[in-house]
Amino acid sequence: MDIVVSPLKGDVYPQGVYIPQDDAAYLSSYINGPSVNTFAYLPLVASHSFNRSEPAGNYTGVNSATTFLDASTIYGNTEEQLQELRDFGNNGKMKLSGYNTPDGQFGYPRTDPEGNVIVGIKAKTKNVFTDLFSTIFLREHNRICTELTAIHGNDWNDDQYFQEARRWVIAYIQKITYYEYLGTALGVPLPPYSGYRTDIRPAIDTFFASVTFRYGHSEISDFYNIVNGKGDLLAKLSLHDLKVPNLIATYGVPSLVLSLALQLQEEVDVYFSEFMRSYHTVPGPTTPAVDIAALDIVRSRDHGIPLYNDAREAFGLPRKTSWAQMSSDPDVQQKLQNTYASVDQVEALMGGLAEDHINGGNYGELISASFVETWTRIRDTDRFWYENKEVSGFSDDDLSKIHTTRLLDIIKRNTPPDSVYPDNLWFVQPPAIPVSLNNEYGYSVLLADGFSMQWKIDGTDVVFLITVSSINSWFGIGFNPDGAAMKNTDMMIFWNSNDANNGVVGENFKGVDRAVKPRELPPDDQIIKITDGTNVANGITTVEVRRPLSAKNRKTLVGQIEMVYAWNLNSRVLAYHGGNRNTKMINLITGESAGFVNDKEKRLLLMHGIVMFIIWGILFPGSVWIVRYLRHIDSYVLLLCFLKNLSVE
Repeated sequence: MDIVVSPLKGDVYPQGVYIPQDDAAYLSSYINGPSVNTFAYLPLVASHSFNRSEPAGNYTGVNSATTFLDASTIYGNTEEQLQELRDFGNNGKMKLSGYNTPDGQFGYPRTDPEGNVIVGIKAKTKNVFTDLFSTIFLREHNRICTELTAIHGNDWNDDQYFQEARRWVIAYIQKITYYEYLGTALGVPLPPYSGYRTDIRPAIDTFFASVTFRYGHSEISDFYNIVNGKGDLLAKLSLHDLKVPNLIATYGVPSLVLSLALQLQEEVDVYFSEFMRSYHTVPGPTTPAVDIAALDIVRSRDHGIPLYNDAREAFGLPRKTSWAQMSSDPDVQQKLQNTYASVDQVEALMGGLAEDHINGGNYGELISASFVETWTRIRDTDRFWYENKEVSGFSDDDLSKIHTTRLLDIIKRNTPPDSVYPDNLWFVQPPAIPVSLNNEYGYSVLLADGFSMQWKIDGTDVVFLITVSSINSWFGIGFNPDGAAMKNTDMMIFWNSNDANNGVVGENFKGVDRAVKPRELPPDDQIIKITDGTNVANGITTVEVRRPLSAKNRKTLVGQIEMVYAWNLNSRVLAYHGGNRNTKMINLITGESAGFVNDKEKRLLLMHGIVMFIIWGILFPGSVWIVRYLRHIDSYVLLLCFLKNLSVE
């Protein structure tokens, strides 16, 4: 893991987790199976502590990774690890092995005698998907080295090439994590970056490592479909099959990326997949299994984590007084009530997982509060953070390049050109329903699959006919004559609502800045009017809306203008678009429209956002995509690698 690694072991408690007598999986493995144990318990290996010898010692474990997002999963946490990974004398490149296939020519990480890939992170709980993202960024490192060599030739030495490529890879990972993954996972962006802070101590708190960061364990599925470039099923791999050696070379990076992008991840909730309840750290049915859900709960006790309501209070949240306040799901309420004597006895992990999600994101209030606090601290205490220009050394043009580079762009330039991926890696998009054009409108533009706009000029007004392939969505279109992306953009935002007469609500908003939610304008500053052509039926939402070409407090829409648009066809909650955002130059009078026609316009691309596996394969993962993996300290405890997971920009 990039920011949390606990390799040291403490005391062993043979009776760590009691196995119920009706648990067939564990009784067969530990009582009637190959285990020499004759008691129905799973052992617990306690976390290591420097103060373990003291009566009131600190049992919270030791973090051997840096608390910074510095691509440790690619480059390692020690100089010794880095030396093993570098391809010295090759202009700063990392070691990759080439294969005689279109994808193999980009290189795969080397493997040890057991077939495990050799990358920065060494954990028994790695799998093909965590290795996948390490592979992608190793390729990106080497691609940058090749690009730099064409510029500097023999003027630079090996270490200069390596350090410059690493600087860019770290910046890309930081950008993807904060402006793609975190916003999608939280449903709202983090507070804007305001610079390096010396008044805050860089650290990963125990609550985040022991509770918050383990949310991904509930998102993991039992099986993963592996597809080819056309989406046809090649294989169905179990969670345990993901650890089989050489899967990256077998299926190739494009196939594995597409497979993850097309698979729906499990919900963040109190439910865990069967294989997570009997996880084998070493492939094979005869090897000891571990109940990750039970182990996570016991680990939080080992670390002295406060109870749910006490944790809420510590994060400035009000205490819950009833099961219904914790969750609106009656089944979850009943399970909690059957397990705990009262709301005040609920443990933080299960309480956090049980909460209703907020802001259209993946988490409830408690996990969201911990996420925001920790990730903001990680960023603000990093002197070398890529946006801290005085130290990182990135120019304004460099930052524009970083901000307009998506995870998808990095994947595309490090895989064969004929590889096929969804435009949005973070959300599985609903099917696009074909929509016929209305001949009354003179101009039209397809903004994305399932999202189109037609318009006509009617006197001093422009009338839009906006169509999306969803009846559970929000979508917005804005105009900025100054070409400053979201800053001061005049937005029209619409969302489906059962309370509206025509099924749609639409209002004017004002863009504030990138990664900042637009500001809803007061009633006396609303200039749009939804008209009779609006309709919601047969899986399609059509909005007919009229607005003046020129209006008070607005710049005119006459002439070429930048149009910003964003959408989420899976939710009517005004939350992050998950990468569904773009800009286009358009002339509403002449009907001319174009994409990015020069480098300046190119900088107006998506500047925040994503979700999933990725951040934890490299941090990576928080999660998005689909899987978040395992975190902890010994063969019984897994290393959580994450993935997934902004408000309207």
